[in-house]
Amino acid sequence: MATVRAKLQKRAEDHFRARDVKKGIERLDRRSASGINGSPKKGGHGGKFTWGGFRSSDLPYSQPALDEKDPNYMDRDDEEEEAQ
Repeated sequence: MATVRAKLQKRAEDHFRARDVKKGIERLDRRSASGINGSPKKGGHGGKFTWGGFRSSDLPYSQPALDEKDPNYMDRDDEEEEAQ
C-alpha cells in the first residue's frame, strides 16, 4: 500500500513540475537565464572562426596623404625658405 501511495505522490509531483515549467513559473536548468548569446567578442575582425586581426598599433605607419588643396598643406620648398 505504501509503494502505491509513493508512486501516486511521485506522479503528482512530476505533473505539477511539468505544469509549472510550461507556465513559466519554474525555469528549466539547462536554459540560459538571460536569452542573450554569450559568444565571445571578436572585435569586428571577420566572420565565424576569425579570431585574429591587426590592431592599429600592429599596422605599419604610413604618411598622411599630401594634398595641395588641404588647408594645412605646406609645400616643402616653402618650409625650406621659411627656415632660412
